Amino acid sequence: ARFVKELVRSGLARARTGTSTTTTTTRIAERFFFDLNSATTQQKKNKENLVPRFKFGAMMSSASSSSSCTREEVVEYELRRYGAEGVGIGVITLSAPDRMNAFDAKMANQFKTLVHRLEREVLGSTPKSKAPRALVLRGRGPAFCAGGDLGLLGEIARSDDLEGNARRLTELYASFLSIRRLKIPVVAAIHGYCVGGGAGIAVGCADVRVASRDTKLRFNFFRELGITPGMGTTAVLPALVGPAEAAKLLFQVPRRDASAEDLHRLGLACEVTADRDSAFEAACAIAGGLGAANPVATSSYLGSLRVPRYEDLAGVLEREGEKQAKCFASAHTRAVFKAIGERAGRRQGGGPAPKL
Repeated sequence: ARFVKELVRSGLARARTGTSTTTTTTRIAERFFFDLNSATTQQKKNKENLVPRFKFGAMMSSASSSSSCTREEVVEYELRRYGAEGVGIGVITLSAPDRMNAFDAKMANQFKTLVHRLEREVLGSTPKSKAPRALVLRGRGPAFCAGGDLGLLGEIARSDDLEGNARRLTELYASFLSIRRLKIPVVAAIHGYCVGGGAGIAVGCADVRVASRDTKLRFNFFRELGITPGMGTTAVLPALVGPAEAAKLLFQVPRRDASAEDLHRLGLACEVTADRDSAFEAACAIAGGLGAANPVATSSYLGSLRVPRYEDLAGVLEREGEKQAKCFASAHTRAVFKAIGERAGRRQGGGPAPKL
C-alpha cells in the first residue's frame, strides 16, 4: 500500500474509483516486480532478494489497469540479487524476438541511454543498493542477435550520402560498445543465431561469454553482404583470438557457422551449456562470483583487459564506418540488398523466406 501511495504521489500511477488498494497493489506488483512463477529456484527461496524490475520506458507510463507503454521497449533491464550476500547483478535483454533481436536505431539509442544510466549508478551518483556489480547480456527468443536490421541496412545501401552513412554506422556501433566504459564485468549468454553485428556485440560488449549448444555464430560481412566488418570487430576480434583466427572468422573460412564448441576452443566462450536457459543461469553464476570480488581490483583489471581501450575504439569505429559506407555505395552491395528486398517482398506475398 505504501508503494502504491508513493507511485501516485510521484505521478507514476493514478488511483481508480472503485478499485481496492489490494487489487491496485497486485497489478502494480505484477508489472514492476519479478513474477514468482518465472523466478529461479534461488529467488523463490529468497523472496526478500527480489528487486524492482526496470523495463526501459516503463517508468514513463502510468501504472493503471492498462500496461501499455509510451514506446516500444526493445532493451530491457532488471537488477537481481545473487548469492548469500545478495550481490547486485544487472541483466540486459535485447528484446525484439520477432526479428531475432536484429538491431536498429531505436534499439541502439535505448541501449546507449541505459548504459549512461548504469554509468551514473556505478560511479556512485545514485544509492549503492541500486548499482550493479556485474552485468549479464542476453537476447530474448530463439536468437541472441541476428545483426543489423535489414530494413535499416537496405536504406543505407540505397543512399548516396557517404558522409551521412558513415556517421550513421559509426554512431550505431558506438551505442552498443559504449558498455565498455562501465568498469564492471559483462558476461554474455549467447544462443541461437549470433550474426554480423550481433556477433560483434557478443565479442565486443562482453568480457566473458557462455554459449548454448545451439549457438551459430557468423561474421557475414564480407561473403554475404559485401561490406567490411563493423562493430569494432576489426580490432577487438584479433586482440581476443589473434590475427590468423580472426581472419578465418571474418572471411568465413571454412564457410560455415562457428559452433559453441568452436567458440570454446578459441577461448571466446568459457563454457558450453545444453540450452539457452542453462547458458543464462551459468552466466548469472559467473557474474555473481565476479560481482562479489573487490570492485577496486575488478575495475583496475578491466582497464587492462579490454583491448583496444574505449578511448582508442572511437577511431576504430570511425574508420569502420567510413569503409562500410563506401562498400554500401558499391554496385555489388547494392545488388545484394536489392535481392534481399525482392526476396522479402516475395515472402510477404507467400513466397519463400529471404536468405542472408
